[in-house]
Amino acid sequence: MTGDKRIQNGPWQGRIAVLLLILAIIAVPAVALGADLASNTTEPTVGIPDEISPSVDVEDNDTPEPTLTEMVEEEVTLAAIEQLPQYIDIDTTPGIYAVIPSNNNVLLQISNDGNARFNDYGNNTYHFFSPDQNAGQGTNALHITIDPAESSGQVTFSSDQAGVFYLTDTGGRGWDDDGILMLAVNGTIPDSFRVNIKASGYQWTPVPENAKPAFDDIIYVSEALNETFTKDDFLYGPQIWRPCAAANYPIFDGQDMADTENTFSILFIDLNAGILGVNTLSQPSFSGQSVTDNGAIKVEYSFENLPTLAAFDAYAYTVSSNQGQGIRWTNCLSTSGSSGYAVIGQPLPEAPIADFTASATSGAVPFFVRFNDTSANSPTAWEWDFGDEATSAEQNATHTYMAAGTYSVNLTVTNEAGTDSKIKQDYITVGETPSGKGLADTAWPKFGYDLQNTGQSPYLGPQTATIQWTYTISIEDPAGQPAIGSDGTIYIECIDRHLYALNPDGTPKWNFTAGDRLYGSPAIGKDGTIYIGSTDKNLYAINPDGTLKWTYTTDSSISESSATIAPDGTIYIGTTGYQKNTLHAISDDGTQGTTKWTFNAGQLYSTPAVGTDGTIYIGSLDKNLYALNPDGTLKWTYTTGGKMQRTSPSIGTDGTIYIGNADNNLYAINPDGTLKWTYTFGSYIYSSVAIGSDGTIYTGNNDKKVYAINPDGTLKWDFTTENMIRSTPVLGSDGTIYIGSYDRKFYALNPDGTLNWMYTTGGGINCHAAIGSDGTLYIGTTENIIYAFKDPVTPPTADFTANITSGDAPLTVAFTDTSTGRPTTWAWGFGDTTTSTDKNPTHTYTTPGTYTVNLTVTNEAGSNSMVKTGYIVVSEPPAPQPARIVVTPSTAELAVGATQAFAATVYDTDEMAMDDAAVTWASSNETVGMVNTAGLFTARAPGTTTVTAAYANVAGTAVATVTLPKGDQTQDTPLDIPGCNVTPGDDGKSQVSINTTTTNATVNGTTIRIEE
Repeated sequence: MTGDKRIQNGPWQGRIAVLLLILAIIAVPAVALGADLASNTTEPTVGIPDEISPSVDVEDNDTPEPTLTEMVEEEVTLAAIEQLPQYIDIDTTPGIYAVIPSNNNVLLQISNDGNARFNDYGNNTYHFFSPDQNAGQGTNALHITIDPAESSGQVTFSSDQAGVFYLTDTGGRGWDDDGILMLAVNGTIPDSFRVNIKASGYQWTPVPENAKPAFDDIIYVSEALNETFTKDDFLYGPQIWRPCAAANYPIFDGQDMADTENTFSILFIDLNAGILGVNTLSQPSFSGQSVTDNGAIKVEYSFENLPTLAAFDAYAYTVSSNQGQGIRWTNCLSTSGSSGYAVIGQPLPEAPIADFTASATSGAVPFFVRFNDTSANSPTAWEWDFGDEATSAEQNATHTYMAAGTYSVNLTVTNEAGTDSKIKQDYITVGETPSGKGLADTAWPKFGYDLQNTGQSPYLGPQTATIQWTYTISIEDPAGQPAIGSDGTIYIECIDRHLYALNPDGTPKWNFTAGDRLYGSPAIGKDGTIYIGSTDKNLYAINPDGTLKWTYTTDSSISESSATIAPDGTIYIGTTGYQKNTLHAISDDGTQGTTKWTFNAGQLYSTPAVGTDGTIYIGSLDKNLYALNPDGTLKWTYTTGGKMQRTSPSIGTDGTIYIGNADNNLYAINPDGTLKWTYTFGSYIYSSVAIGSDGTIYTGNNDKKVYAINPDGTLKWDFTTENMIRSTPVLGSDGTIYIGSYDRKFYALNPDGTLNWMYTTGGGINCHAAIGSDGTLYIGTTENIIYAFKDPVTPPTADFTANITSGDAPLTVAFTDTSTGRPTTWAWGFGDTTTSTDKNPTHTYTTPGTYTVNLTVTNEAGSNSMVKTGYIVVSEPPAPQPARIVVTPSTAELAVGATQAFAATVYDTDEMAMDDAAVTWASSNETVGMVNTAGLFTARAPGTTTVTAAYANVAGTAVATVTLPKGDQTQDTPLDIPGCNVTPGDDGKSQVSINTTTTNATVNGTTIRIEE
């Protein structure tokens, strides 16, 4: 048996030993487990959690053996054999504890997953303390220490939930074959309790009592134990004392043993390593050798969810010693020379209770809400559901509602103790954006065209370098980018302090004089108000007729930052000045501009961009790109390598923010503020980017080049001009790139980077172009001239296509105008008396027939028509075809003579029921039953038949099972019915005779009925 010490005797000695051992065991009276064995005090009490019947396991070799392979030979007396303990089968149930029955002479089970290292009794128990030991023995040699160099140990109370301590031995023997660790936990142990124990130390083959391990015989084992123990591994308790030669011995130093209510649960851990003491290490074989941790057992612990006190105590086991085989030593406590280690737990967290508030619960699209988590009991994870398919894992989340409606909000919070949810039904109410608020829906209402500053026009720009007109400003250069009103009026700021309003034909309409210079671009609101910023610190709101609406005074100069108008009408603009560099959010209250909030963001020569979620982005001279929530709080910042001057952020369709920099890099920043990529140019960037419909990023550079960058940050192409570029590109609807250079030339580049056309002006170009709805492009130059480029107007040539030209009614057709010559109006005739003035209409033909389609297109030079005769052919839809038949019920069981009504439903290929379909019924076995034309089945004889409903080329079936009526009986001869006899005749016929007196039978002609 594994763990026994082999006894080598002569044949007769072995037989006598076995015989006497059996007799000695039989002589022991049967006792309940956990009771003292009074009839033989040398046999230990068996301390196990579950009470079971003891069993005896007897082998020829009955003295315990070492775990290692080396066998120990020694003579054993008959008395020694008689004193061996019982062998007990142990079946423990997790969570069932038992108080240890005795302080000594007791077998206690370890809680390791594996077997005991020295499994002397075959049941993973160790024998704790000899009954021959007096109360003072076994507590002087073994110690717990936090430093193996201090082998006498010390008492430690630690609040660290993970740590290290050591088991040492200072006794005269100088070694212990194995270390056992006791863990006692005070009070109730939570289900989530965990403790990981790692033990490292030396192993060797046990040596005789007066010998010592040699250096060559020891092996250091790192992590001889690495195991996690749970609540279910505690087998003993609740109690206030621990095993020792002395009774009522404390578990931790300073324990009040009079407090019997302060109990502990206990488990024992086999550390799978021994201890080498100073008397072993001083042997000649260890001289000059390196011994890890001075021969101590290193114990590493890590607790999870320990809410009370946990105390560690040490025990030592030897195979051979003056005190006998077993555990005979432990650390002393509450006296001189005490050592021990205890961990002070931490209160367990309580399950969270979810709750939250919102900064506002009603508003108009886009509606920004800041949600504040007010949950109790310290959640560690949050999951928000805003009710519009958007979610967040932030503790205090923000969200912008982009559609009108009523929304329920759900917050789920979690910590290690549990999860809770709070749902606030119909919590957020969002209305439509008030009319008259937001950015004007015109051909070019602001810098960069839209809120994202993409620079992408929905209109086709000029295909030739044809000048429509020019307008000369008398004093100083135009600045920024023109804006175009709903009536085609062109608004352009000039350094000479004037905002100029020009008619579409280039004649002056009016001008407005600000208090100082104007360097930006106008922005137009939905009500036609024009907003401009000046270096006189003012934001001006100007009526469409050129009169002043109101003035808002900021904290500093407004230079090259232009206004951006959010969907709710908020006006964002930046200022720059000494220690006053602010992004302002201003509302237009009709008669005045009112501050909503301000944010200090460094010197701002950048125009804000607004994301679809309402986030405001702006670059600064302090090298930061700022992302702000609509309420003015900081969302994030990204620090670049240089200043951002005259370069504004642009936002791609995926939310990526692009911005150039004085450090020669174009930055692509993810919506969460992390870097996506950078592209390094030959010089610094003083212009913004435009973003194509395919995601290509276009920008100019001081190295004289126009660059096209792929969305992944790689170069697509570059085009070299003759001087630096500070103009921002503008894109036509066909992808043409329009940009000016300081070489006095204005360029139109094809999407592949080749030159479409070029025009040489009289001055450098650092302004940005704008494209009108009629295709006119406007650009200012340093020669004080505004140019209008427009292709010569010729009558259009009508043409169109359709996505489908034939099909079954109803037929929906999408028509696409492919006319040339820039038509401005469209008149469609679809051939069925309906018309449309849309450019690309969709029409549904409901009646079969052949239709002629007519498109007439018009522009200022004339009109043209395209008639396509018989272009659309609409057919009568085919009659529905049957696809399957469903018969109900699908199965039926009935007795002979009974009826069952079956029904059939025919479905066509569109899964529509064909109510008028008349099915044909049939039975596969008419002997069993027949079915009529209405689906009524009549049972005729026992058996099974298939009932079929057919229509056209499809069929459906049901199964009918017919049985005899209750009481009817069919029986083969011979009949075993009292009073009924069957007599076979010579002619092959049989005679049946019935005694109606003794049988419950009636005879009626040839019919015999026998009742059960």
